[in-house]
Amino acid sequence: MSLRSLNLDDRRFKDLMQDAIAHAERHSGWRPNNAGDPGTILLELFTHLTETMIYRVNRLPEKVYIELLRVMGVELGAPCAATARLQFSIAKALDHDVSIAQDTRVACGDKGPEFMTLGDAQIPVGAMQVEVLAINAKWVDYQLIGSGTGHPGQALSLPHSPLIASVPDRVDLIVAVELGEGETPKAGEHYRHSDGKTYRIWQEVDNFSAVNTGECVYRVSRVEGVLHFAPTLLRGQNMQSNGEPLATVPEAGLRVLARYRMGGGIEGNVGPHRVTKLIDKVPSVSLAVTNLGRALGGDEQESLSNALIRGPLELHSLQRAVTAQDFELIAIKQSGLVNRAHAYTKREQWQYAAPGTVEVVLVPQVSGDQGRITPTVMLQNQNADIAEQIQSTLAQRKPLGTQCIVSWCRYKSVKANVCLTVHREENREAVKTRILERLYDMVTPLVQSHNPSAWPFGKALGAYDIYRILTSEPGVKAVDPVVLEVSHVPNKDVTHIDADSWQHHTWYAAAGDALYRTINNGTGWEQINQWSDEEVVCVKSFPRENQIVAEVAGLVIALTRSPVTKENTLYLSRDCGETWSRVRKPDFIVNDVVWIERSGRPSLLIASEKGLFEQSVVSAREWKSVVIDPDEPALAARSVTVATNQAGTNYIAVATPPDSGVYLSVGPHAVFKNIGLKSKIVSVLNIQYLDTQRYLWAGLSAVGDDSGQGCYRWQLQDSGDSAEGWKPTNKNWAGGGCTALGFVDKQVYAASKRLGVMTLSWEDDLATWRPANVNCGLPMERLSQFEVVNALAITPSSMPDPVLLAAGPQGIYRQVSGESTFQHCSPAHFNDRVSLPANWLFCSADHNVTVNYD
Repeated sequence: MSLRSLNLDDRRFKDLMQDAIAHAERHSGWRPNNAGDPGTILLELFTHLTETMIYRVNRLPEKVYIELLRVMGVELGAPCAATARLQFSIAKALDHDVSIAQDTRVACGDKGPEFMTLGDAQIPVGAMQVEVLAINAKWVDYQLIGSGTGHPGQALSLPHSPLIASVPDRVDLIVAVELGEGETPKAGEHYRHSDGKTYRIWQEVDNFSAVNTGECVYRVSRVEGVLHFAPTLLRGQNMQSNGEPLATVPEAGLRVLARYRMGGGIEGNVGPHRVTKLIDKVPSVSLAVTNLGRALGGDEQESLSNALIRGPLELHSLQRAVTAQDFELIAIKQSGLVNRAHAYTKREQWQYAAPGTVEVVLVPQVSGDQGRITPTVMLQNQNADIAEQIQSTLAQRKPLGTQCIVSWCRYKSVKANVCLTVHREENREAVKTRILERLYDMVTPLVQSHNPSAWPFGKALGAYDIYRILTSEPGVKAVDPVVLEVSHVPNKDVTHIDADSWQHHTWYAAAGDALYRTINNGTGWEQINQWSDEEVVCVKSFPRENQIVAEVAGLVIALTRSPVTKENTLYLSRDCGETWSRVRKPDFIVNDVVWIERSGRPSLLIASEKGLFEQSVVSAREWKSVVIDPDEPALAARSVTVATNQAGTNYIAVATPPDSGVYLSVGPHAVFKNIGLKSKIVSVLNIQYLDTQRYLWAGLSAVGDDSGQGCYRWQLQDSGDSAEGWKPTNKNWAGGGCTALGFVDKQVYAASKRLGVMTLSWEDDLATWRPANVNCGLPMERLSQFEVVNALAITPSSMPDPVLLAAGPQGIYRQVSGESTFQHCSPAHFNDRVSLPANWLFCSADHNVTVNYD
């Protein structure tokens, strides 16, 4: 059980009054007659004074608690200064450079916050503008703050306080101590003051636990504005003041100067284009200045109540990062730009992650004047420099062998649609206002002063959470079913889906210009990337069956196409879609892309209108052309697929335009051979794995209202030949064109243009296709005709309990093992709960609350 602080005296007014009356009666025989009796009034007065004294005595543990934290080095956090990126510009280009010195001051009008540049900037010849970072603070120039005594533990007060909070790699405080007789500082360590004396620049440390005897260091309390020099650590029985100090201390009589920045606070978080006044003019040039974006990071001095909560947690972490809480505390303490942090072992969530990898997810600080907290607002407040600084600090404090990754959090927008009935005597608008305030306070990624409990990372939002708020509101008589609504889901015009072979329950879906991912077999989807002015054509993770020795878990390729220029671009992710980089922008139209392994390294095969190409994702070498037919070097490739046998031999099959057929290559350097289907329009190629056997399937297109010809099958052998040749499977096929193929053992699934997901059992000697049942759950276009199924994917054979996902114009539908029906699994509206990835947070959209009278 936890320790509880006991009251030193737990008596209340009633107890004290009874004791006083008993004492008076026992010693004088007096008893109170009525409430207005003068004796009673006197006893009540003394009882009240005694109760007040007891209250003060019972506060002693809180004072002791504060003093203990102070002794352990826990201090209030200093105010943080906002930073802004400024743009200096001139009206026209000049024939000479325009230099803007560091510490140039600018302001928001006559009475607004002031900023000063953090570095030198220069508008080059011919240019008209330059950007530079600025801070909402001002320098207090070198001042004499005292002289050394030569004794350890000396403390000197700065004339002004508080100082702004420190940030790594930024100098906000300079302390210089006069050189003693015979001292010679190293280059860059000295300062020549206007008094003619030379001073050594001393270095700031967090504490004196890891310093050497000869180092010139100090510690500073930024809130109080006090410098502390090294104390003495006494040892042995003679505990006198003649011990050696832990580090160098200023010698007696030597002058100490200090230069430091002051300012900070939330007033510095100004909006875009507010910083427009140039205080320090640049000679001979008329400069204009503005801040392109919002200034970020300004925060007030930490409150005592928050420090009392933080103090015990900080004592556990000290200067090392071992537990998740250690990583989080260091990240939050490092900058006023971080509101929350979440650390977790990456391998617990992602199979591709190397053991010992820790990811720290940051939530930015947002000032109160930015309006409603939305994912866009959160994104605008992210600062890449701060993430790098935190990563650098954690790299110094993490255990050996641990890799640390710092990233900004991602958000899922959710909206509650609520309709309730209240009694007639209630004020509907007041009820609505209170409910909305509680909804926004509950579903928020930020810890705020009025709301210290933000939404937890990865916790699903249930309708019950909303009902709790509604039913706790006085005057509510009835509540209609709550509907939770999310934005950015693949519920329209899904063109491609793919199952991740390495990450359980993980799928990818392409719809419009966005790419989506689910990590729970379609129960919930999140948008993981969006490419403006591009459409995502397909997405493919590295298949498990094609891997022999390469480390390929987490690899995902996405192919996009411009709807205007028809140009394609390839994007690569090495971490299951968490981050993306552009591979290459080909100068030809790409029809299909597939993964292949070459000498233990992952590569891509690209089927295009100019033929087949290979591209390594390890090196940035040029496209490697793969000749399909030497007699037709310009033969286009419409579709491509790869199979690997148990010996590691690759089979590459390529579908070419009609009248050219399908080509097959076996082995690393074998040439392609035409294996037929010259008169067919092959739209899709896929591989069926049956124990040690590999079968190539070709799905055929259909023109117009043609019922189609189904599929053909070819058994893959090392010779490249097949004893049975192409075996047709077209019996009872009437679905029009085949758009995708999938397999579960000997069961074949085919996405069709008109009859939904058709099935065929290869164990059946008749091998007859069965159309989807009209009651299967897939959307119908009209009576007896389903909407087109654009894509389908099936859980890899290496995973138990196969799941099938089919996609089309109305989103994604799921069929689980043992069931014959499909369920829509990409809706925007939920009646029960909305899921959330473990490293994501919810953001409130505009909640819709309707209040009616009974």
